[in-house]
Formats: sequence, structure tokens, C-alpha cells
Amino acid sequence: MAAERRSLQQRLQIGLLAALTTLLLLLWGATTWTIHTLVEQYLVTRLEHDTEQLLRHVRFQQGRLTLQQNAIESIYLRPGSGHYYVVEADGQRLASPSLNGYHLWTPQPPPDNPYETLGPAPDGGEEKVLVLHTPARIDGHSIHVFVAENHMPIQQALHRFDLLFSLLALITLAGMLLWVRHVLRTGFAPLQQVQRRIARAHQSPHVLDEPPPDLPAEVAPLVDTLRETLGQLHQQLERFRHANADLAHSLKTPLQLLFQQLEDPALNHCPQVRDGLRQQAERLQAISERTLRQARVAGGTLGEAAFSLTDDLPGLIDSLKRLHPDCVLQLDTGPLTTLPLERGDAFELLGNLLDNACKWARHTVWLTLRHDKGSLTLTVEDDGPGVPDEQLPQLGQRGRRLDERRSENGIGLAVVSDIARQYGARLDFSRSAHGGLRVTLTFPA
Repeated sequence: MAAERRSLQQRLQIGLLAALTTLLLLLWGATTWTIHTLVEQYLVTRLEHDTEQLLRHVRFQQGRLTLQQNAIESIYLRPGSGHYYVVEADGQRLASPSLNGYHLWTPQPPPDNPYETLGPAPDGGEEKVLVLHTPARIDGHSIHVFVAENHMPIQQALHRFDLLFSLLALITLAGMLLWVRHVLRTGFAPLQQVQRRIARAHQSPHVLDEPPPDLPAEVAPLVDTLRETLGQLHQQLERFRHANADLAHSLKTPLQLLFQQLEDPALNHCPQVRDGLRQQAERLQAISERTLRQARVAGGTLGEAAFSLTDDLPGLIDSLKRLHPDCVLQLDTGPLTTLPLERGDAFELLGNLLDNACKWARHTVWLTLRHDKGSLTLTVEDDGPGVPDEQLPQLGQRGRRLDERRSENGIGLAVVSDIARQYGARLDFSRSAHGGLRVTLTFPA
């Protein structure tokens, strides 16, 4: 089975989807990383500013570590304010009143700088705080300053920002995808018109004479080349059909003269010679008739028009009724209005099938058309004597006639077989439920 072909529009949609998704993911990652980094740097800068302020007011008086609390910001004096400090030197420890007795973890050296640990919360619990450790020397003493800030409100704000930004990114991505899909559909609309016209060009090459409007410049040369190629093929087909028809017609006059000469009394004393010549002449006549029939077959390509069930079929049925006045034709075409065959091919196909069925039918011939699951099924059956099962495979073969009294039968079914093959249809012969022959043609979608 051939791999399923993916349209250019689908490829572009998938490619653009991947590109846009990757771009938005990179943008989302870069934006969130930048915002988080800037916020952390802002917090560190503020902690560094507070550390410098503390260091300006740290003193050693008679070996005792002191800090002028009235010189620092009041936020460090309010318990549970979220801003804390610890100053350590020579085994001494000064903690901000905001800690309210809470022992802040102050390792030396800290694992990272800044680092996270737990601090007091306003409700009496614990919350994460960001701590900046700064070593320094004052009056010859080595001191360590730890300044902490409860950054949970900022982290919660960042979390809300991440959620909002992610939602906006998804909405933007969906909007861009819809916009890209609309642009691609609008851009490929002329190509879809070309596709439909190319499909119709099998019946009439003139549909490409006027390209659809807004045809992309990249596709216009292809359409022009295709139109020229179809036109040339159409001309070659017409020349081939006319040549075959002319050849068959040119044989008719010599054949007629040959049949007339076979009636010459001079050949009465040579009956075997006369019969042999007559047999060969009849064979040449059959070949000529078959060639004329084949010359009228377009084979599903480059014909002029499709067969209309409403306009063309009634005339064919009237002709058959005049040829077979005792035969009743039952038609069931369903909702179909046309056949996917060139008009001349359809006349040849239906004419041979129905004429053959009427010749063998006792009373009734049935023509049924069904369109199901993308395929068209055409069935012709009669209530005649039918064909033995072992002879069914021989039907439609060239030169095989199951009844020598009706020599045209073999030629007609051979032409039907040729038309079916050229249109890619499956031809089946079976016994009808009415007793006669059932011929089924299944045309692909």
C-alpha cells in the first residue's frame, strides 16, 4: 500500500505549529527567567544596602559588640515584619527585635550566598526568607552580618505572573495558529480551484484555458505547462481516433467488393475456396467493426463531455426499444445525474450491454446504478437463458463467441471490456437472480 500523501497545506501547518510553539516556549522561558533573575537581583541589592547601613552603626565598646538601633530602619524593630538581621563577632550575637527571639539559621560559611532558610511569620508560624551573608572587619574584629527578608509575597506575585503569562502565551499561540490556518486556506484556495479544474480536464481540456484568479506566481507556469500538455494530448488522441476510423472505413469498400465477387457463379464449382474466402472476409469485417468501435472510445481522458442520465439516456433507451420492441427495460439510476464516462464511451458501453441483454432476454432487462463508499456500480441483467458457469470467464475475450448465431455478441462484450479497462473499472460476469446473465462494472472513486 502506498504511503498516505500529506498535502502541502498540512505540512506548512505542522511546520508553523512546531515553529510557533518552539518560539513561544523559548520566549516564555526567557521571560520568566529574566523576571525571576531581576527580582532576585533587586532583593540582593536591597539586602546589600541594608547590610551597609548596619555596618556603619556596628561598634565595639570595651570588647563588647554594640549596634545603635535608633539609627537603623524601624522595620527591623517590629516583630514579624519580614525584615531581620543577625550580627556575629567573637562569639557574640546581636539579633534584630523583629526576630522576637526566633533563632535564625546563620551558618559560616553559608551553603550559597544568598541562601534560603526559615524565619518567623506574622501569624506565629514559619516562612521562607532570603538571607545575605556579608563578612567584614571593624576595629580589628572579624564580624559576620546576616540580613534576611521574607520574599514569599514576591514569590507569590511571581507565581501569579507565571500563570498569567502562560495563559496569555497559550491564547496567543491559539490565536496565531487560527490566523495561520486562515492565511493558508486563503492562500491555497486558488490551488484548490486548479485541482478541481484539473480533475474536470479529464473530460474537457478547455477548463484550464482561463486560470483561476489570484493564482500564485509560483504555480502559474505549472498550470500553463499542464494546459499545453493536455491540449497536445487531446490533439494526439483525436488524430489517433480519426486515423483508426479512416482505416476502418477504407477497408469497407474493398470488403464489399470482395463479398460481391464471392457471389460470382464462377466460384460455384469451388465451394471450399468460396467458404474459405468468405470466412476470412467476415473476419476482416469483424476487425474493421471492432476498430471503428475502439476509435470512438476516449478512455476517460480528454473527452468532450460526461454522459448525462437525464439528457442522453432517454434517447439511447428509445433506440433500443425500436430495435427490441418486445423487451421491457427497467431503469434504477437513483439520485445520479451523470456517469463518470465520456459521452461517446458511455453510449458505446451501455449500448453494447443493453443491446446484448435485450437479444437474450425473454421479457425484461434491468439497468441499476448505485453510488456507495466512493465507487460507482453499474449492473445490467436479463431474464434470459444465461450462460453456464464454466463459460463465464470466457465472456469479454476477444474473438470468443458463445453463440455462433449471434456473431456480434463477442465483439460487443470485447469493446465493453476495453472501455472498462481504460477507465480502471472492474468487470464481472455472473448469473442473475432473474435467471439470465448479470454484468457488473465497478468504477473507482
